[in-house]
Amino acid sequence: MKTRSCPAVNITIAALAVFMCVALASPVAVTALKTGRAVPVYRTGDLGRLALVITVEWDASPLPDLLDALFRLGVQATFALGREFVEAEPELTRRIAAEGHGIAALWEGGAEETVSIIESVTGSAPTAVFAEREDAPAAARACAKSGLYTVCATVGLRSGEGTAADIAKRAESAAAGGVIFAAQPTRGLAEALPLIAEKIKNMGLDIVPVHKMLYNNNGSI
Repeated sequence: MKTRSCPAVNITIAALAVFMCVALASPVAVTALKTGRAVPVYRTGDLGRLALVITVEWDASPLPDLLDALFRLGVQATFALGREFVEAEPELTRRIAAEGHGIAALWEGGAEETVSIIESVTGSAPTAVFAEREDAPAAARACAKSGLYTVCATVGLRSGEGTAADIAKRAESAAAGGVIFAAQPTRGLAEALPLIAEKIKNMGLDIVPVHKMLYNNNGSI
């Protein structure tokens, strides 16, 4: 038995479709779609990968060893760089970018100037800002206006404390898909990286730059 469609229902559906198209094209809707950036990212839903963010404010002395270790392991991290470091170490900043690591701007009560300096040094502007947990809500509200995501650590590895084995143990105990580790650039972290990479690989997880966990394959969140 054939059913007859109701003209009134069809007209209503068509009207709703037109309304949705117009609404999604409006500035108000675009602004609403971007409001996700106004909330800090503490962890992602990426179950097969996790991220390591290395924060660098100004002390770069252990950084070459860290980069060498990451290169040998074939691991790419994210480096959250402060303005003072980028200005003092442009060549090291370019090396970080050239070796495929992610670069985020470090929140230092602001990030616009740091983002601009990173872009001038590397030729590419970061899409994310890294902030400490207590600063993250304010940073996210400020950075969302520029279309930047604000990232905050799920777990801090406290890489300035204990031995390489201690740092690796902390990483292993907290490792899970979607986790964002944060660490400082220390000798201990450089020594711990092979242990961390092995443990995480044995858990069936990959370490990737944090921006790869924020975006899917078509470039949207």
